[in-house]
Amino acid sequence: MNELTIGEAAEFLGITTRALRHWDTIGLLEPQWRNHSDYRLYTEEDLTKAFTILVYREAGLSLKTIQNILEEPSTEKEHLQRQLKLLKQEIFRKESAILSVEKLLRGETSMTPQDFANAFSHDWSENYADYRDEAESRWGESEEWAASQSKVRSMSTNDWQNAQASDAAFVSELHSAWQAGVRPGSAAADRIVALHREQIDQWYESSLSKQLILAQMYVSDDRFAAHYQGLAPYLLELVRDAAQRGGVDVDNPSWV
Repeated sequence: MNELTIGEAAEFLGITTRALRHWDTIGLLEPQWRNHSDYRLYTEEDLTKAFTILVYREAGLSLKTIQNILEEPSTEKEHLQRQLKLLKQEIFRKESAILSVEKLLRGETSMTPQDFANAFSHDWSENYADYRDEAESRWGESEEWAASQSKVRSMSTNDWQNAQASDAAFVSELHSAWQAGVRPGSAAADRIVALHREQIDQWYESSLSKQLILAQMYVSDDRFAAHYQGLAPYLLELVRDAAQRGGVDVDNPSWV
């Protein structure tokens, strides 16, 4: 097999180029070759390793765990045994859900089978897996990450749609506040800060200090800057003022 470009490799593997770039950045899968323009080229050996990563990923292992296994193959059995236990627990939960649906379908509810199918499925956005991998590599050991992922696993399609609608409503409120000239420290500004806090709290317990750190991240990340329609600096201004009044060291906030 000839070496593949990153686009060809992504298509061959059934993943995105963004995922491959992220794997390269964290040292999980660094292609052995690059062409004269410094573009990545993936060999057959690279692709074999990529498929191994995907198999581990399908088993639910984190990127950090996969990297540990690839670097220390002797740890594979321990990691897989732990994951097998988790998967069996997940099967038990799924079987319990199936039994609940079967009971309801026997006439104990007015919902239709399609309603149940919608309620127990997940319709993730196109790039969710990529964002998840990146976030996991940064915060995978934190309590907040565990809490947010537990929340995600429990969400139905309707829950996910409601979360997206809530986020869109907040962005709209933020834009309206900016257009109206709402200034830091005002009651209207504090309302925006509270709404933003609610957006975080639906995933894990936050604080003004955590809120400030996140708002700072929004400004430095182009994706969040686009998501907030260029108003991430304005949101940071509002949150920073509220945090300062709340006793947070705004020049050196802590994740507490």
